[in-house]
Amino acid sequence: MKADVKENHTELKKKDFETDQTVRWCPGCGDYMILAMMQKAFSKMGRKKEEFLSVSGIGCSSRITYYLDTYGFPFHSRKSHCRSYRRKTLQSRP
Repeated sequence: MKADVKENHTELKKKDFETDQTVRWCPGCGDYMILAMMQKAFSKMGRKKEEFLSVSGIGCSSRITYYLDTYGFPFHSRKSHCRSYRRKTLQSRP
């Protein structure tokens, strides 16, 4: 039976996933909302920053990896390579 006590983890807030990068999307772009919701969702998952990986392809929305402050390097790749990066990362970190 699991105890309701969390291990010595500090609770992360949305602000913990924000970077110092200037967000460069067109005014009114829906990517602003997606970024905000991802930051909020990550903070509510109760996981450490080291457990998040951001992989993106090409295009404006792919800049999201630079606007998410997660542990490690954000993977920004060509469209067809996102899945292979993700798969290889999952295989190396079970």
